[in-house]
Amino acid sequence: MAYGGGGVNFQKVLDSENVGQNILDIINCNLMSVTQMTRLILPQMVNRGRGVIINMSSVAGYRSFPFHTLYSATKAFVQCFSESVSAEYSAQGVTIQVPDWGWGGGSGGCGWGSGPGGEGGRGY
Repeated sequence: MAYGGGGVNFQKVLDSENVGQNILDIINCNLMSVTQMTRLILPQMVNRGRGVIINMSSVAGYRSFPFHTLYSATKAFVQCFSESVSAEYSAQGVTIQVPDWGWGGGSGGCGWGSGPGGEGGRGY
């Protein structure tokens, strides 16, 4: 995903040409899309008593990533949001997974990762 109509930009968070729009673009793409899609499909999965949601994060979400601060922070949100919602709804048969990009098993930085994870992805 290229934000702000460009490619990869290594810059401080306030150094973009249109800071406000840049912040909105990244938040809308990486946070709002995940939360709103979950809001739309999770009730149907709960009603069926089963379902799987796969959210995309990044190794950038595991640690600070200077000059990609907003991106890194939003990917950490995706990781923690996925783990938390999965913990809340696992008893209703819903699993939420985030692919493990080879950064090394475990729960990331959120602490909930205790469910069944397959090769290449984690179920919480």
